[in-house]
Order: sequence, then C-alpha cells, then structure tokens
Amino acid sequence: IDTGKFAIVIQGMRLSENASPFHRQGCVVLMDILHERYQKCQTRLHTGKRTGLGESFANTLDLLEPHVSKRLVGVFSFENISSLEAPLFERNIPLVSIGAPNSKYSIYFDRKKLISLGIEYLRKAGTSSIAIIGFNGSDPNIIGVDIVSAKENWITHRSPLDDCYITPSSSISVEQSAYALFCRLWNRPDRPEGILVGDDVVCKGILRAILHLGIVMPDQLKLVSHSNRGIGLPYHLPVTRLEMDYLRLAEESVTMMHKLLQNQIPDPAHIVISPELTVGATA
Repeated sequence: IDTGKFAIVIQGMRLSENASPFHRQGCVVLMDILHERYQKCQTRLHTGKRTGLGESFANTLDLLEPHVSKRLVGVFSFENISSLEAPLFERNIPLVSIGAPNSKYSIYFDRKKLISLGIEYLRKAGTSSIAIIGFNGSDPNIIGVDIVSAKENWITHRSPLDDCYITPSSSISVEQSAYALFCRLWNRPDRPEGILVGDDVVCKGILRAILHLGIVMPDQLKLVSHSNRGIGLPYHLPVTRLEMDYLRLAEESVTMMHKLLQNQIPDPAHIVISPELTVGATA
C-alpha cells in the first residue's frame, strides 16, 4: 500500500482526562504501529459528534462521504459502527473492531475471564462474599454492584443490589460516582469481604473512598481490579490486578487488518485476549 488513509474511530469523550487511559494509549500505540508498517499512509482519528439517547453515533461519522472514502484504506473502530460495515465493504474498505465483537472481524479482552479469575482468586484468599463493581453489562452507562456468595457459582448466583447503583451525569465524573457508590456499599450491614472492580476509572474512585474511610487492606477488605498494563492505580501499596495488554491488542488489530488488505481471511475472525493476574498487597 503506497498511499491512502487509515481511520481510527473513537468518541471524543473517551480521550478526556477523566476517561480510562486505555483508549488514549491504545490510539497512540495503534498509530505508531501503523506508521511503522505503512510509512506512506496517514492515520486520522474520527471522533464524530456527541449523541443523545437513542441517537446513532455511526450516523455522525463522515467515513462514507466520497471525499473521505475514496482515500480510505481501512477502518479501526473502538465503537460499535456495525451499521457501516456493509457499505464500507462495498467500497473495499475493511473494518476491524477493537474492544468488542461489533463487526465480522474483531479483537477484544475477555471480560468473562476477568471476572472468573478475580472471583477464583478472592475465594482462595478466604472471602465469604464478594462484590463485583463495574459497569452494568446491559447498560454501560450504569455503575452497579453484584454480590456473589463464595460458596455458589457466580455465573448463576449474581445478586444485584438495587439500592447500590449510580448513573454518572455529565457533571459528575465516573470516578466521583464510584466513590459515592462504594461509600454507600460500605455503610450496609452486610458489606462484602472482597471487591472485584471491572473498570480502572471506577477503581480510582473506590480507592479514594477506601483511603477516606480508613479501611485497611487486605485485613478489612480484599480488592482485585481491572488494570491496563504499565499504568498504575492511585494507591500507596501495589494493587492486586488483572492486567489487560493494550499493546498486544493494537498489534493484533494491525495484523488482522494487514491480512484483510492482502485479501486473506483472518482465522480466527475474533481474537479474544485474556487478562493476566498480578498479585499485589490488596488481596
């Protein structure tokens, strides 16, 4: 490929300082790898426009505009733009989804494996009840809590706490919402002995609450959190974490795109990357 442009699709809010560094670092690494492999091609971020409830983010993008699509080589997307997959394919523009299986070809982290590994580790550490705190699987805009008994199968016995959930507003950051949510959870008479956090920004708020409340880990509470490899969490002791390797995610994405540009069929079509447990001092 001698000329052309790659598009990286991502909503602008994911690049803000209040968002997870995963997307910022992921975009930087992805652009670096593309520049190294395709030195004569350009790479551009396509952030679209902010959408309201029920509006389609994909419809705010300009990827199908003739002046854009005629130079497009391929599209990487951190967002669900499945509605654009067919028209892009008609224009011989391959699409690779990053972070979720939103298209025919995708690379993403194994969230179920993250939960199962975290639960297994906390059980072995002797916890009798575990709270899973993170974004709701059915509604990504809600931070909720599920309680898991250490004696039961977490897949079939997750009990949501209806009075412990928060929907962050535009004026309240995810971190601050998580802080308030944990304080509410800790004030319950049946508070858990272990915490599994499924989001690194949520974990920042929880760690701030733990410090504010004077909770001693791992004596009073054991915590395991999602984390991005190489990016620390704000706590004075090393946090026990399940690390996701965004560098490998970017490398696999470019390799998959390269095969598509060579008219090869990637096998497998969906690459799932498992987290790696790093034991710290919090559990």
